[in-house]
Amino acid sequence: MADVQGLVNELATSLRKRKVEGSRETARLTAELLRTVISAQKLPSPTNQAAALIAAVRGVGQRLIAANPVGMSFILF
Repeated sequence: MADVQGLVNELATSLRKRKVEGSRETARLTAELLRTVISAQKLPSPTNQAAALIAAVRGVGQRLIAANPVGMSFILF
C-alpha cells in the first residue's frame, strides 16, 4: 500500500503545482489512480469489503481535494 500512497502524493503534487491541464486529463488520472487503489486493497472478511473500499476511495478523494485544484471538480459519494 506504500506504493499506492506514493501515487496519491504524486497526483496531489501535480494538481497542486497545476501540472495537470483540463478536466478530462484530471478525470483520467483520477480514475486510473482509484483503479490502482481499489486493486491494491487487501480486503478483510466478505462482510466488510464494501466499507473498506469506500473508506479507501474517500481517503484518496480527501487527499486530492486538499491539493486544492482550482477549476476542477471531484465528486465523492
